[in-house]
Amino acid sequence: MKIKNLIDSKPTMLYMAQTVDKWKQSYHTDKKGDIVFQNPATHANVKFTNNSLHACQHTPRGFENLPQAVEHADEIWSTWADAKQQTSVLRSYILQGVNINYVVQTQDGVILKAFAVVNSNLNKYRKGVPL
Repeated sequence: MKIKNLIDSKPTMLYMAQTVDKWKQSYHTDKKGDIVFQNPATHANVKFTNNSLHACQHTPRGFENLPQAVEHADEIWSTWADAKQQTSVLRSYILQGVNINYVVQTQDGVILKAFAVVNSNLNKYRKGVPL
């Protein structure tokens, strides 16, 4: 899958808001209005909340790749947030590009961060076990 808009200039907040509105028309939403992306390989639902949008504002490059990274991830890594209690799951969904990749990080199925990363830095997001 081709990764879009990673070399272009950063998207504006208006562009991001318009993109989220398009996603709300194309994907499932829950009662709170959160967008629910689904990964068919793992039967996982991943929610994009208002907090997710605020987190993505800090790293907006490649923002439009977020649904594809969850739904068609080339790699998914899973680990416990707290290995002793084992109550919270962290996942990294990785969509691979030629030189740049797009990573979506979740905790208990809610998007925490989404960002572009170069190949040389990708290994630090491969933690836990691959799914």
